[in-house]
Amino acid sequence: MPRTAPEQSYWTRTGRYQDDMTRLFAEVPRDGKRAIRIGIELIRCINNIAYDIFNNGGCNLMLQSMAEQVTTLGRWEKDIKAKMDNPKNWSRIMSPIHRMIIVSRVPDDDDDTFGLPEKWNDNALEDIMNGVVLVALDELKKEAA
Repeated sequence: MPRTAPEQSYWTRTGRYQDDMTRLFAEVPRDGKRAIRIGIELIRCINNIAYDIFNNGGCNLMLQSMAEQVTTLGRWEKDIKAKMDNPKNWSRIMSPIHRMIIVSRVPDDDDDTFGLPEKWNDNALEDIMNGVVLVALDELKKEAA
C-alpha cells in the first residue's frame, strides 16, 4: 500500500535540505549502478528506499539489490543517527525493513505478517533522509579537502 508523504517531504520536493538533496541527487548514476563517491552512494540508497516505500509500499525492499542498499546505509548508521533530530527514528524505519529482508530469505516460511507497519510515522523516514543528506555533505567536503 503506497504511503502518503508528510507535509515537509523529499517525496514532494519540500524536504528540510531539499536544495542539497536535489543537487546531490543530480550526481547519482542513472544506469542503476553504484556511485563511486560515498556521499552520492548514500543519497542513491536512501532515495531508492524512500521511493520504494512511498511508491510500492516497500514490497521491493526484499530484493537483493535493495537489501544491499539497506546494508550500505547500515554501515553509516552511527554517523547518520548523529545528524538526525531523533536517532530512535532509525529503528522505527530500519527494523521493519531488516525483518522483511530476513524473513524473505527463509525458505518455506509461512509468515505472511511481515512488512512495513500500516501505521508508522513517515516523519521518521524524513529524519533519516535529513541525516543522510548531512552525512553525504560531510563526506563530500572531506573528499574535496
